Amino acid sequence: MSALEIVMVSVVSVLVFSIALYFIILKLFKKLTSDKANDFKILNQHARTEKIVFLGDSLTDFFPVNDFFPDVEIYNRGIAGDNTSDVMRRLDGITELKPQKLFLLIGINDFHRRKIRPEEMVERIMKIVEALSDIPNIYIISWYPLNKTFLRFTWVFRNKANNAIIRKVNRLLEEKANALGYPFINVYDELIDENDNLKREYTLDGIHLSTKGYEQVVRKLKPYIYD
Repeated sequence: MSALEIVMVSVVSVLVFSIALYFIILKLFKKLTSDKANDFKILNQHARTEKIVFLGDSLTDFFPVNDFFPDVEIYNRGIAGDNTSDVMRRLDGITELKPQKLFLLIGINDFHRRKIRPEEMVERIMKIVEALSDIPNIYIISWYPLNKTFLRFTWVFRNKANNAIIRKVNRLLEEKANALGYPFINVYDELIDENDNLKREYTLDGIHLSTKGYEQVVRKLKPYIYD
């Protein structure tokens, strides 16, 4: 076997291994998120009703809300990897808590490996809001910016969103929320740098926030939490 053939075999082997590893991780991740949704159903049996609930994906899941608001009873119902369809399937676990306030941030994972029209994206989010309309106070949180110049593990995330799309989603979402009487909380502007990217000191990987990043979000949320 020539040197070139050895190199080609090695490259193919690495690619096959990487693809197999990706699907193994994806399958494991799906199981973990499914288990978490079931765990929430168990935890809900021990939770008190008419409190505050945060609902969303990893941006909510990784948000240490109870550390930032230790004097408020908050139930974090974020699940990493969730998209709008996933959230729609587990809304019964939200309504049974009978929250007095609900903070919603969802949708960025809908762009995983595909593009969606911002108008359609807003429709998906508002379907969730409509399904939860019996909750007295629903707050819609803007999408966070990305920093794709800093993005790590791009082969895993494969997210087709960009900040131009995110800005349009936020604008349309704010218009829709205002028209229907739901408060829209703009945190996007608190997180961007001079180049309209998510500030490096506010992110771990270009998508998810660091504790310092969440501090900026908390500043915007406080008036609504304590209202």
